Amino acid sequence: MPEIRTGCESGTLGCVDCKKRVSDTINIAFEPIREKRKVLEADTASVLKIIEHGEERAREVAASTMKDVHEAMKFG
Repeated sequence: MPEIRTGCESGTLGCVDCKKRVSDTINIAFEPIREKRKVLEADTASVLKIIEHGEERAREVAASTMKDVHEAMKFG
C-alpha cells in the first residue's frame, strides 16, 4: 500500500500503527483459509478421500514418468 510506505518514510505513520495495519490485512486475507480449515476439520472422511485421490493421481504420474525414464534409458 503506497500510503503506508509514504507514512513510514515521512515519519507520520508510527511503527505500531503500521504493524497493526499489516496484521489486520493479513488476518482479513487468511479468514477464508481459516473458514475452510474449520469445515475440513469437521469432515475428516472428505479429507481422507482427498488424500486418497491425491495418492492415486501421484502414482499415475509417477508411473508415467518412470515409463518415460525407462524408454529414454532403453531399459527393456
